[in-house]
Amino acid sequence: MTLPDPFNFALFLAAALIIAVTPGPGIFYVAARTLSGGRGEGFASSFGTGLGGMAHVLAGAVGVPAIVLASAEVFLAGARRPARPGLPARLAAGTDSPAYRPPPSPGR
Repeated sequence: MTLPDPFNFALFLAAALIIAVTPGPGIFYVAARTLSGGRGEGFASSFGTGLGGMAHVLAGAVGVPAIVLASAEVFLAGARRPARPGLPARLAAGTDSPAYRPPPSPGR
């Protein structure tokens, strides 16, 4: 195993430091909740974002991303299905079809 070039390693450390100190959306969420609701809501928001982060790390550790990646076709197949089974037939039939029933008018 060879050591990395000192210049490239220093460049990597500088980029990693910049990314590490840049606030993300979680910080802005906690700050907004703290400012609007006080210290208690701030602590609760911090706990919630930390717990959510741990859940993502745990899911990655047990292999959930590998399962999703391996079965991407199954997940995408659900997106191709119409939201309502009869919707394509109604759209193709037009308004003069017996399948079309307008909503009842109020007051009639």
